[in-house]
Amino acid sequence: GAGLSGAFPPLFVMGMDPISLAWFQQAADGLVELGARGIVVQAANKSDWLDLQVRAQEAGIDLMLLQGDALAQGYGITTYPVVLIDPNRAGEGVHE
Repeated sequence: GAGLSGAFPPLFVMGMDPISLAWFQQAADGLVELGARGIVVQAANKSDWLDLQVRAQEAGIDLMLLQGDALAQGYGITTYPVVLIDPNRAGEGVHE
């Protein structure tokens, strides 16, 4: 169900590297259950990005493309894939 109005949805960050793509394939069901939205960084190739977007839409996952390293600067994220979960919900959902 939907979380409290103050809660932000879980967010995941991934690249277009083979590790991120393989992780996304395996994690997709769990990400849908969490209601997670995705941010893709480092999409060098537009057709790869479009392919990934189609796969995400088919799975029911929202993806956004973020160019540059704003995320690393803003959130200190330098490695991915990573899932960011509202601390209030940290007990729920997917664990490594």
